[in-house]
Formats: sequence, structure tokens, C-alpha cells
Amino acid sequence: MPTRAAAATRPVAAQKHKRMPKCAAQHLRTAPSVLLAEALARLEEDGGPVLIEGPDGREVAALISIEHAKLLEEFEDRRDAELATRALKGAGPRKKWDDLKAELGL
Repeated sequence: MPTRAAAATRPVAAQKHKRMPKCAAQHLRTAPSVLLAEALARLEEDGGPVLIEGPDGREVAALISIEHAKLLEEFEDRRDAELATRALKGAGPRKKWDDLKAELGL
């Protein structure tokens, strides 16, 4: 489950999830490099994704670990291969490129 950094509007003890501070007020007082350092520290501490909210409170980005990024890439590669295999099995007879161009009048 993704973690979120503490919201500026709620006390830490009352939070269900960790959130990054809201952009509007907090970013005016805090340098982006400090916010990034905080997000990276939380990612390292919790191991799970850190969700970052925009000024309106909507989640706009997620910071994930390299381990999770590699797992996601591996999953996508397997899924792509599976879909390609399925598409080739369901495809009709293959045609040569030149024959297909001639058939389409290209």
C-alpha cells in the first residue's frame, strides 16, 4: 500500500496515510530540494511508494523504489509478450508485404 507524507492540515497521530505537504502554502516556505529529500527519506524508510499531492490535494505523482520499478518493468515485459503471442495465435494467414501493398493499391 502506498504511503504518504504528513499533510500540513492534520496532526501526524491522526493520519491514516502519510502524505507529502500540500504544495500551495508549504512550497512557498520549503525549497523543492528539501521536499524531495523528505520524500526520498520516506521512500527509503517505508519501502513502498510515496504519493505526492498537488496544490488541490489530488495525487499527482508517485515516487517508487528501484526494486519496484524493476518489478513493474518485468511485469510489463511479460504482459507484452503474452499479448503478442495471443495476437499471433489469433491472426489469420500471413501475407507478404509486397502482396499486401498490391492488394491495398499502395
